Amino acid sequence: MSVINYYEELGISETSSLDDVKKSIKSNRRRYRQLTGSPNIDQRSMAERKMEVIAQAEKVFESEETRQKYDRELENSKQSSEGVPDSTPTNHSNSSYLDSARQAFYSGKKSLAYSYIEEALKINRNDADVWYFKAMISLEDRKLSDAELAISEANRLRPKNADILSLLGDVYCEQNQQKFAIQYYQEAFELSNNSFYLLKKGRSLFLFDQYKQAVKDVRYLYDHYLEENKNNEEYIYYLLSCSYREIGDNEEAYNFARKLVDVSDSLEHKLHYAGILFLKSEDECENYLDTLNERYGNNKDFQQVYFKLLLDITIERMKKAPDTDVEAFFRKYIDRTKYENEAVLDNKARVRIAEAYLAKAQSLGIENKIIDNDFYNEFIENKNYINYATTRHSQGMGCLMFILVFAANWFLSGFFDKFVHSFWISNALSLALLSNIVLYYNYPKGWQINRRKKG
Repeated sequence: MSVINYYEELGISETSSLDDVKKSIKSNRRRYRQLTGSPNIDQRSMAERKMEVIAQAEKVFESEETRQKYDRELENSKQSSEGVPDSTPTNHSNSSYLDSARQAFYSGKKSLAYSYIEEALKINRNDADVWYFKAMISLEDRKLSDAELAISEANRLRPKNADILSLLGDVYCEQNQQKFAIQYYQEAFELSNNSFYLLKKGRSLFLFDQYKQAVKDVRYLYDHYLEENKNNEEYIYYLLSCSYREIGDNEEAYNFARKLVDVSDSLEHKLHYAGILFLKSEDECENYLDTLNERYGNNKDFQQVYFKLLLDITIERMKKAPDTDVEAFFRKYIDRTKYENEAVLDNKARVRIAEAYLAKAQSLGIENKIIDNDFYNEFIENKNYINYATTRHSQGMGCLMFILVFAANWFLSGFFDKFVHSFWISNALSLALLSNIVLYYNYPKGWQINRRKKG
């Protein structure tokens, strides 16, 4: 019995890390879940099969142990299947090759499916169904040029067909050709009045950062076509919540995030709701996170989002709390860098930030909320062993050197006028002044030769 190659099904390498495999499972599930509502039987059948494969893959890649067991089975299957002939079409007709291509593709045999499609096209190049199927499997295999050519042929042979226009929109969406993707989704919707195409259009608008238009179209779908889109109800709520958040309407973002977790038990959706809840209330968000922690405390994906949101909550409370003298420096750091690490700081400043950060957390009684996350490790623990160097220059020294060189030039000009004003000496003084300025503004702080440990 052959073993399904989940790596090929997910579109990833067999050497990918387990985390990358799990990310691929999530992204594939999100994509194919909405396609299960497609009015086109080929696309719907493919999506339904993919959802089954993804569910199986999730169990296979649950841990390193289950993955290793699967890898051994896959390798044995590859060896045992060598030399086994594939089934062939019952007759050499165009439709027979197309049926065989479908069967091969749904069995995970992509290469064989391509071969059958090419045979079908040799018999009849004017079959729109064959071109459509070739476009669909080419798109799945990320062969975008082949997909565009095939679906364009299908559109030429069968114009004004909603399924073909929708797949044409899919191809242009993958090619980041926003204008054409949205145009073809809209045409498909107008031709068929099928709201599935309106959902595709809304998704594309969101992906292309047109959040206001995405809200308009998906909200129209929600108000008028929700019942016929029950398969995509979760995705509609998620899309609306994200779109409203992007345009700054946090109240509507919260409302649809609430609807989302009411119909879905997915951890991903719960974490999305927690992020939206943070915009509404830090206290409510913290309480909700604590509830999730009781259930998902050992989940790596949860921990990553959990600690990040706790840090955001902590920072917001720090910003609102009154400053003391020892904490004022940290507030200035928050305002100046907006928590980004791109700021050029010498290592003494980093240690000082760590101390102020800890003092602020202790004064608010929330130190236990920021322990064991990356930011805590960077700002707190690193202060005990961070490599740093003495600062060989400062803003004051730079200004002082500028004044000294200027004064020296003035003094020499007054007493040794002819000598100093010679070409070479004047240029030497100018070069010294310029070098000092360039060195000061470009010499990286904390990167001096005389480095030493401070612990």
